[in-house]
Formats: sequence, structure tokens, C-alpha cells
Amino acid sequence: MSYKLTDRITLAPTLAYAPNVWQTGAWGTYFAGTLSLDLPSELLPADVSWLLSVDVGRWLFGPTSSGGGVSAAGGGLPLPDFTNWHAGLTFSYRVLKLGLNYTDTNLSKENCYVLTGDLGAIPGGVANPGNNPFGLRSGLCGATFSAALGFDINPAVLGP
Repeated sequence: MSYKLTDRITLAPTLAYAPNVWQTGAWGTYFAGTLSLDLPSELLPADVSWLLSVDVGRWLFGPTSSGGGVSAAGGGLPLPDFTNWHAGLTFSYRVLKLGLNYTDTNLSKENCYVLTGDLGAIPGGVANPGNNPFGLRSGLCGATFSAALGFDINPAVLGP
């Protein structure tokens, strides 16, 4: 859902729930907010528009079930909660779109290992007897810059 605050500013909240995240038996709740701003098109060539968006989200998890992993204490493994954020700039030209994005989280390398099970994880981190007793560290999480090129097909605008 989204709400247009002004002609150029849109606010979009998100709320999601999963009863069995990644088939671990743990529940997960995600909530986020996105703010997008249509930037002035006078600064760009004709037929090109651009949009700036920022969002912040938070994942909260329950413990895994015995089928999804059991700690040494016999209970489910606690999955680490985390916050993520994103900033993006999208350029549109007719049906073409180019998105430039920056994404990051506050996950530690140890908690990244807990969530990803990275086979290339290395020891040397802070051990947590509840979910990472060897202190394995993963390099899969962290700041990322990405670019995506795509297109929109809208039959209403294609015409005969």
C-alpha cells in the first residue's frame, strides 16, 4: 500500500509475516517504510524522469523448531533480528528503467553466518553458544551497490 503525501512524495509502509521462515520453523515478522521522491525532470533530457527512494526495515524472528535446528540446550536456535536500509535512484525513459541502489544491514559477520549458513565462513569471530558456538564469520552480508536495467510493459500505453 502507498500514500501520496504530495504530487512528488509517496510514503509506503510494509508489514509481512511468515510462520516458517526459510523452512526453519521460526516465525518472522518484517516491517518497513519507504519514502520516494519524484525529482525535477527539468534537469534531464526530454522523456527521462528520475525517482529517489529510501527505506528502512526490521526483521524480528522466533526460535527455530527442532526440525530446523536444535541448540546444545535442546531448544530451538535463536535467529538474530536485524535492520536493513536501502537508498535508490531510478531513471526512466519510456519503457526502460535503470536503478542504482545502495543496500546495507546491521548484521554482524557472525549473525550473517547464522542466517546464511555460508559454507565459506571463517572462524575467529565472537562465539555465541546459542547459535554460533564456533564464532564463524560470513562475508556475504554488508554494504552492497547494485545496478539493474529493466523495462515496463503496459498495454494501455503501447497503442496500435
